[in-house]
Amino acid sequence: MVFHRSVLIFFALTLLLSWAIWIPTQLLVPENNQLPLLLLGGFGPFLAAIIVIGVKEGKTALMQWLRETFRLRLNLLWYLVGGVFLPFGIALLHHSLYLLAGGKSAFTFDQTWGIYLAELLSTALVGGGNEEPGWRGFATPRLVARFHPIVTSIIVGVFWVIWHIPLYFGSWGGKDQPLLWFFIYATGLSIIMTWLYFRSNKSIIPVMLLHAGTNIVFDFFPRTNLIFSSADLDFNVLKAIAYWIVALVIIVVTKGRLGCRYAYPDHNTG
Repeated sequence: MVFHRSVLIFFALTLLLSWAIWIPTQLLVPENNQLPLLLLGGFGPFLAAIIVIGVKEGKTALMQWLRETFRLRLNLLWYLVGGVFLPFGIALLHHSLYLLAGGKSAFTFDQTWGIYLAELLSTALVGGGNEEPGWRGFATPRLVARFHPIVTSIIVGVFWVIWHIPLYFGSWGGKDQPLLWFFIYATGLSIIMTWLYFRSNKSIIPVMLLHAGTNIVFDFFPRTNLIFSSADLDFNVLKAIAYWIVALVIIVVTKGRLGCRYAYPDHNTG
């Protein structure tokens, strides 16, 4: 069984587009000036999807994909699930695990909660959510035509982490997280995102909101003491556990289909 050829081209082009910006940035640009270029490189998956569809399928197919992928007319519930319910549910689970392990919370209700909505929108557009038209909007539906949705999610999750590797050498805020735990939690989160993508009728917008929400929501649940040897290890180990608890619940409830109306081997067209 092999990948859909367009997906292989997409993965290769995504690395080329993003790394062609990120690697010279790390080598040549002072660290305090890197952020705009790092954000620009983050559009690699989206641009790769546009190029692959435009070249291989034509302008009409590209316009149709854009309309379907950025479908706005959804039940309000799915916007709330992606932008609020799932991010805060995962963060609460993460914080509960921290407390159960002996952590001490610094959480307070005296926070400017409106900041979350402002950061959610900006992060969805340029700080992580902008990757999702490529990962979930392009690669996922094409891979799921050949692989089970869970396998598809893990494949996308692995490439998602590999894509980030050059960022470890610059000013990226996530560079201190252990790479192994990044692989573990990203595959769990990828399963959650696959489910949300299919349940929201293949609109990428709730997934963009979820990606953005999980990038920022943990800041609203501060911690004060260490469980393991470092704050980064604490954060990422507990995050991996939280994501996989949610992912496993989704797998059980959906019987492994993750909201997909077909699942390999029932559907095996290319």
